Amino acid sequence: MLRHLAVPSGGVVLDPWNGAGTTTVAAAAAGLNVRGFDVNPAAVIIGRARLIGSDVADSLVPIALDICDRAASMRVKSNDSDLLGTWFGPVTAGEIRALERATCRVLIDADSDSGFIGYDTSLRHSPLASLFYVALFRTVRNLVKKYVPSNPSWIKNPSGRRLGVPRSDLHDLFAKAVQLSNPYQGQLEIPLPTRDSMASVEVASSINLPLETASVDAVVSSPPYCTRLDYVKATLPELAVLGLGKGDIRQLRDQMIGTPTIAGLSSDVRPDQWGAAAADLLARVTAHSSVASATYYRKYYTQYFQGMWTSLNELHRVVKAGSPAVLVVQDSFYKDIHVDLPALVGDMSKAAGWSAWRRLNFNVPRTMAAINPRSRRYRENFAATESAVVLTR
Repeated sequence: MLRHLAVPSGGVVLDPWNGAGTTTVAAAAAGLNVRGFDVNPAAVIIGRARLIGSDVADSLVPIALDICDRAASMRVKSNDSDLLGTWFGPVTAGEIRALERATCRVLIDADSDSGFIGYDTSLRHSPLASLFYVALFRTVRNLVKKYVPSNPSWIKNPSGRRLGVPRSDLHDLFAKAVQLSNPYQGQLEIPLPTRDSMASVEVASSINLPLETASVDAVVSSPPYCTRLDYVKATLPELAVLGLGKGDIRQLRDQMIGTPTIAGLSSDVRPDQWGAAAADLLARVTAHSSVASATYYRKYYTQYFQGMWTSLNELHRVVKAGSPAVLVVQDSFYKDIHVDLPALVGDMSKAAGWSAWRRLNFNVPRTMAAINPRSRRYRENFAATESAVVLTR
């Protein structure tokens, strides 16, 4: 994809919904300058970890051993505000938190507090520190996997006794996770960053990017689909490792485009600006006979389109004239109503001032909607069409 966009030497590629960082690492591997942004701090950590340089790859195991030694000497008490206690007993939650605090002391701030202090919004994690946090993510997710059903955003809370893991086993899992997180360990087919690229991944929203006007040469990204998946809940174990509390989680959910929570619609919402396709879909959803169509679901789609509309305008601001934006999106259904998201985004982009758009389709055999048996009341086919929507500034 990046090869066909003809980004000039020294140009900037933007991914405003960075997620796991596929675009940023591919652009960095191609020697391009790239900026990635995401509102989810867990995604930012994962994206940064993939930008680690080969010069530190050989030091990962010794660092892991140092972290485990330091964690063994720490006594971090779990408290009610630590979300690790959702799945783990107080002793094991404290041991996991000790690993996190030791990682912070070794790789971020040698003077950091050894007790649980909650989420540090400065997110000072380097690619190296991020890799070790990803190893902690892997460790915790491996331990709670029995609570994660087919839909990862429905992660369960244990109804009985919470998990207990001996410290030696926990440290062994962490050390193995460090090795698995090393992109230079027997996985050389994966694109890796070059020294010629300038790559960064930061926390920011697609509706308010910290970039200068007309400073971006190409956008390659995949915004959240209009499927009511709770992307924050799906990363709850990772966010717990970072120290987010219940209030932080709710605030983060409300910030996400596509969130199933209704954060309260802005008074300046103007659906008449979004194009005929969005107006038609909203009218059909509102008129549908199923429960909550005219209330919750109308608000959900209105909220989603408002987020996309603001994001498309923001992308229009930061992209240079004549430059492209490639957005990968997928269609879906509301009951029996087809939500042709590629066409909706394309139509909305024209209303936002983009000069042209086109779509390139490829089929997806089965979607997450297939796991909900109630959907079969309206249809039996759960295949989807994923599309690259190519916008021209």
